[in-house]
Amino acid sequence: MKKIDNIFKWIVFGVFILHLFTFFMPIYSATRETSYSDPEVTLSYLYSSSSTYLLVYFSELLIPIVAIVFLFANFKSSRPFFFGLMGTYMLNGIFTILSLSRMVLDNTSSYYDYAFQYGYYLYIVTLAFLIIAVISSFIVYLVSKSQNANEDAESSRETYQESKIDVLRKRIELLDDLKRQGVLTEREYDEKRSEIIKELKI
Repeated sequence: MKKIDNIFKWIVFGVFILHLFTFFMPIYSATRETSYSDPEVTLSYLYSSSSTYLLVYFSELLIPIVAIVFLFANFKSSRPFFFGLMGTYMLNGIFTILSLSRMVLDNTSSYYDYAFQYGYYLYIVTLAFLIIAVISSFIVYLVSKSQNANEDAESSRETYQESKIDVLRKRIELLDDLKRQGVLTEREYDEKRSEIIKELKI
């Protein structure tokens, strides 16, 4: 399961890199009827049209980049941080799609003919794949965590059983010594030894 988990890590990373490229691809064009110009607008251009949007743009990209760092980190709480940050980014991506669609549809006029470009659709496709990859990685993580918990519990039970056997073995050795020294009679020795063997549940 650990190998599968590592595979999904790289799948998530690869899909995210593809998704980043869509920030620099044409989102929509506005063809003016009089000049027939066709300016191609990218998502990064829309975000960086003002200082405020530029700050939003960098902060938005910072969230998934930090999430990827947590994805490959080895400390205990790294994966929950990854899923939390990436989940926030994906929700923001969904709202971005809705706002872009509304913006283009609301700006239609007699002077411009707005049309979605391939970057818009690639953004949606890569975001969808990213959501699928992250959800799949989350499922694998939960299964792996459950298996690890079961293995730890089994290991703890085995360790406890071995420790208990060692203690009972020492008690039997002590009984043997007491019997040799004449402290215990044969009957007392047999009774005590029988009690110890019952504790072993065999």
